[in-house]
Amino acid sequence: MGHFGADRYLPGFSSFGVDLFFVLSGRLMAEILFVKQMPLPMFFARRFARVYPTLFVFVLITGLAFHGTVGEYGLKVAAFALTFTLNYAFVYGLPFSLLDHIWSLCVEEHSYILLALIAFATRSRSKFITSGLILAAGLLALINGVVRLDMSEGVPSQVMWRTDVAMAGIFISAALFIVLRPWRHRDSWTWIAPCALASAVLARMFGLDAAAFFGAKTILLAVAVIGIEYSAPWFRRNFEGNALRFFGLCSFSIYLWQEPFYKLMGLGVVPPVFLLILGITCGIASYYLIERPLRATLNAMFSRQAVGQTLPG
Repeated sequence: MGHFGADRYLPGFSSFGVDLFFVLSGRLMAEILFVKQMPLPMFFARRFARVYPTLFVFVLITGLAFHGTVGEYGLKVAAFALTFTLNYAFVYGLPFSLLDHIWSLCVEEHSYILLALIAFATRSRSKFITSGLILAAGLLALINGVVRLDMSEGVPSQVMWRTDVAMAGIFISAALFIVLRPWRHRDSWTWIAPCALASAVLARMFGLDAAAFFGAKTILLAVAVIGIEYSAPWFRRNFEGNALRFFGLCSFSIYLWQEPFYKLMGLGVVPPVFLLILGITCGIASYYLIERPLRATLNAMFSRQAVGQTLPG
């Protein structure tokens, strides 16, 4: 929505959505890898099934449909996208293209690999050591981002699209979830989440330096996401509707498919609201026709292989 006009009225709306996505991802990965302790082969198999088939089809279709028409888009860009290295390719000079939004997916996948490695290395360690290691990595990324943003005279995206900066939200959220999980049921959490979210919005909108609009905002968003389950009922209900759940299911496909329509908005031929509707419609269609069936097929195949390996020979 930010891309399709909301940023004009609420500057930074779209980037705030990415920030929220990162802290949500960190909280979810902390539960999967460090609380439920999903076996790492299953974790990577499910991540592959969740992301790669849909991404491959998207890159293939858009490559055929838009080659030579919207920005720089060739085999090199497609290769960077499919190897999750596109964010650093842009940082180091690759021209923007139809696929530039995949930078955030690259950050997500890099972060998941790093978190999985930490999970593997600390399975027999205490939660204090595990969370401390994750938090330290997140804070280092946060400091790295603040320093680079304050010193940079170039395009902010050349800083924010780096994994060693953008992973801050994922790692800090994961660490805080592990640390604060036993205390989230306390009454004090009723108002912590709404206050943290409101403060994060204010920090993003009115922060004058990177320590506020990136540093403080990231930490406050992580706290807000961690505390939603135990927040005041009036606040929690905003995140529990059926419509929100539906868009959550389709979110990855919508995330991929809205971008071509956003790029077409620059032509000025079709009103932005119609392009937004078309982008969402294509995303929902992609979920039902591509993402869900391919993911179900691959997950079933991986499950059969796992069962076969555990059966006596």
